[in-house]
Amino acid sequence: MCKGDAHDAYGLGPFDHIEPAFGLYSNHPLSDPEIYDDDYLVHGSDYSPDGVKNLGYFRKFNSMVDTIKMDGNCKNAQAPHGLNQAYPCYNDQQNWGAAITGLKDPKKITLPLSLFVDNWKEPNVRTGEKPVAMTATILVKGLTAGKEYVVYMFETTEAYPSDSLFHEAGTPSSSIHSKLKRIPSSSLLLTRSCQMRWLTMFASQQKNEDVIFNSQ
Repeated sequence: MCKGDAHDAYGLGPFDHIEPAFGLYSNHPLSDPEIYDDDYLVHGSDYSPDGVKNLGYFRKFNSMVDTIKMDGNCKNAQAPHGLNQAYPCYNDQQNWGAAITGLKDPKKITLPLSLFVDNWKEPNVRTGEKPVAMTATILVKGLTAGKEYVVYMFETTEAYPSDSLFHEAGTPSSSIHSKLKRIPSSSLLLTRSCQMRWLTMFASQQKNEDVIFNSQ
C-alpha cells in the first residue's frame, strides 16, 4: 500500500502498487521459515533511481506493516505519486506476492544471466515516447572455459520459444546477439549498444550442448 492512494487497485482489496523485492538479510538461517523483526527486505519502487546509489530501499520487516489508515509505520511517508512508492507498507490483514524463477524452459537447459543498462530513464513507448540509445551489459556465470556459446536477443515475448528449442527460434523478432568462441573463464561480461524499445530477453546457446542463458 502507498500513502495517499486508494488501496483498492484492480478491485483486489488493500493493494496499490507492484514492487520488486530482490534482497533479504537475516541473522538467522534463510532456510528458517520464521519471520523475525530484525530481518531486512530490499525492494525497489519502479521509479528509479531507488536510493542515492540505486541499490534499493532497505527496510526492517517490523517497519513494513500498517493498516489501510496508514497511520502507523507509514504515518510519515510522503503521499505524492512517485514518492509514496519509495516507502510502502504491507496491509496487516491481506497481502499478495509472486516469485519470478526464470523464463519457461521445460528441458531445464538454462543458466542465469544478469542484464545491466547505463540509463534508468526507460521511455514509455506505449504513449509515443521515442526509443533511446543505451549500453547493455550482460553478466553470465557458470560457464565452462574453452566452450563456444551464442547469445540470442528476443525483442518480444512472442518470439521467445517456450519449448527450449532456442536454436530454432529464428523469427524476425529474434537475432543472434553475439557469437562467443572459446570462453576463457567461467564468467563473461559482454557489452553492446542498443535501443530500449520493449522488454528484451537474452538467451545463449552453447554449441553442440544446448546450454542456454536467460534473463527477464
